[in-house]
Amino acid sequence: MKEFWKGRHSSGVTDDEPHERLSRIGDAMFNAAHAHPEWREGDRLIIMLDEAEVQAFCANGYESPGQMITAALIQINALIESQGGRMHVIPMPHGGEG
Repeated sequence: MKEFWKGRHSSGVTDDEPHERLSRIGDAMFNAAHAHPEWREGDRLIIMLDEAEVQAFCANGYESPGQMITAALIQINALIESQGGRMHVIPMPHGGEG
């Protein structure tokens, strides 16, 4: 199932249909990936689109947002480490105090 998350300056709506420009672009990218002859059943895809004031995060093939976020963080960590950095994820209580 495709899911689309609107970023900053939005209601944070999660849906399975694109409703604005960036998520429509993400949907076209999904369709191109699925049409590719090397696409396999079970492949998963995350697309992040970013402009000055709005972001769209589009995901396909993940069972839950948590599974998608975990996969994204693993890839982001690999990018940071490839540049000689380290990423630390520190769980915080809601509100950031604790």
